[in-house]
Amino acid sequence: MRPTVTLSLLAALVMLVALPSDALAADKWDVNIYALMGKRSLGKWDDRNFEQDTSAFKEQDVVGGEIDFGPSLWPANFWFGYTRSEKKLSIPSIDFDSTLTMTEYYAGVRSNLIGFFVSGGAASIGGEFSGHTGAVPHKVTVEREIGLLLNAGVQWRLAVVGFAIDARALTGTKNNDYAQLALKAGLSF
Repeated sequence: MRPTVTLSLLAALVMLVALPSDALAADKWDVNIYALMGKRSLGKWDDRNFEQDTSAFKEQDVVGGEIDFGPSLWPANFWFGYTRSEKKLSIPSIDFDSTLTMTEYYAGVRSNLIGFFVSGGAASIGGEFSGHTGAVPHKVTVEREIGLLLNAGVQWRLAVVGFAIDARALTGTKNNDYAQLALKAGLSF
């Protein structure tokens, strides 16, 4: 098992053991559900050995959703999410049309403090590079890897509606590290 996954699981276990058992039966739970939209920069994308020059695919649009929840007495919530980033490129003069799509699943812990949040966990990211040059198709699977996900941001709440600016970085992968900045909107209960 990768060190980042082991650390995330260990942190969740410590959180469960260290807190009083009555916290598990708490009547009040915090639940936050967010959609996010932003930009992602793939940090090691230029190092790939594809037949085409793929550096134009390094900057991607990203969308996703996430949830964090836990008893109000806990200092941190469980945190889960999914993102999808994509970049399409077409050059009609040479009949080139390609898309790089990356998908990510993540889990960890998030501490929602007054006005800001910090999170950490493990993420699994991979994808596909596909398209054609003229009549020649190409399709390459981007190997799924697990890395350490670090996240922080500022948030505002108006009753049950929440907004946030979210910055995150994935590190510890061989090829799929990234930095990301996104806007989030959602509901808090």
